[in-house]
Amino acid sequence: MMEHETPKARYEASDNLRQSFLARCEQYAYWTIPSKFPRNYNTDSDDMRFDFQTTGARCTNNLMNKVMLALFAPSRPFFKPTLSVEDSDTLREEQGIDAAAQATIMTEIAKRSMRTLELMGARNVLIETIAQLIITGNALIEFDRHRKKFTLHTVRKYVTERNCDGDIIRFCLREDSKLEQMPQRVQDIYRRAHPQAKGNIKVTLYTEWRFEDEVWRLEQSIDQYPCTPENPPQYKDDAFPFRVLTWSLAPGRNYGTGLVEEAQGSFHGLSTLESAIVPGLTEMCRIVHFLNPASPTDATEFEQALSGSVLPGIGDDVFTPDMGGKSRDYATVAAKITEYRQDLSAMFLMATSMVRSAERVTAEEIRMIANELETALGGVYSRIS
Repeated sequence: MMEHETPKARYEASDNLRQSFLARCEQYAYWTIPSKFPRNYNTDSDDMRFDFQTTGARCTNNLMNKVMLALFAPSRPFFKPTLSVEDSDTLREEQGIDAAAQATIMTEIAKRSMRTLELMGARNVLIETIAQLIITGNALIEFDRHRKKFTLHTVRKYVTERNCDGDIIRFCLREDSKLEQMPQRVQDIYRRAHPQAKGNIKVTLYTEWRFEDEVWRLEQSIDQYPCTPENPPQYKDDAFPFRVLTWSLAPGRNYGTGLVEEAQGSFHGLSTLESAIVPGLTEMCRIVHFLNPASPTDATEFEQALSGSVLPGIGDDVFTPDMGGKSRDYATVAAKITEYRQDLSAMFLMATSMVRSAERVTAEEIRMIANELETALGGVYSRIS
């Protein structure tokens, strides 16, 4: 297979077309929570860039927790299993399970699903997924059935292709790792081309999935070397272990739009004004004295004098300019900052009813939160759920 036919080549071709999109996502994270989508692959040894304002972080955390509570409340099942009329009749006629017993069974299934979700530790991954959707508008969730584990991939790690209806027809996932951490069959393929390769070298596995003939088909390469299994797995859509999620998807686009992008005007204005007002406020805090050069008062003695000291001179010889008078110029700026904050608070539902911090939140409260999200966010809640 020629190099231009490998998943790596197709990934790089798609990735080159979306660099401006990734740069915008980095900017959206900078306004809110930079660690969710850092610039230039920041590591623990790098300095993370932060904005002058924290309104973005508070807005994102508030909405993230509200969506999480509405979808996966700790005190109630996150879905309600039901039986079709045919299945219900079969259970009643063949096994003698009446309607009340069937309802009890469905309730127990829902409770077991909730306990399983907790044991899997999926809550942390799910809340991070919601954060990615709010900030970048995109997220990819993978469920490993063998390890019973959810994994989140940010939009930096995968490329997508959609048809004219907005349905995913292809996506390619990029995973960077050490060679020794790759599956053995992948290591063997790489070492055929590089016999002297050490286990600690960095390699990249490209995993591409295509939806063809109503099934998902797999193709892989380790760097530019094809490594698709001899009998690659195939999945029907309802059993596929990957889910490509978007916050809001515009027609004709391969990637979604997050709420931060929809509010970028307010974020940009707030960030600009906050960064401009900080140096001005610092300048207002400066205390500088002017000394009449004809005064008998010595400038050094005046600077070093303690409180209560007596120095020769006349009171008018020393003048302290009123730097605080500049505050009048900042009144308009402060008013505009308040306006931006109010706009963002409304968009991110910070001005609405607060969620009780309690171990048990009633089902009615959850329904109220869900209705609020659905109404304010224009159907986003239904699409995510």
